[in-house]
Amino acid sequence: MLLLWHWFMHYSGSDNGKWYPWWSGPGSDLGELTLLVAVVAYFRAHSCHVKGCWRHGRHPYRHYMLCAKHHPDVPSAGITHAHICELAATPSAASHGAARVAAGVGAAQAEAALDAEVVK
Repeated sequence: MLLLWHWFMHYSGSDNGKWYPWWSGPGSDLGELTLLVAVVAYFRAHSCHVKGCWRHGRHPYRHYMLCAKHHPDVPSAGITHAHICELAATPSAASHGAARVAAGVGAAQAEAALDAEVVK
């Protein structure tokens, strides 16, 4: 075991108290590993929350981020000006739920009322 440790110390360039070969050799890969982990974490946090969907989640729906394919308010044919005017004319179910919470209705009751409105 000690022989393996000495081999590793020599291979990494950290024997004899000189750490320069370590930081210019295998230790320099820590920066690339950090960037890779950051990219993976960003992708996992901003992808669609539907299991198995790899699309970018841009549309909030309650506490989920959904892609255009899985969000119930985004039409599959694409958003048109008429669709935007239609949504602007009718208040959304989410704003009704927020108004109930602000009016003093409990969060669980507001969530149940919101579910009932979405089903309609």
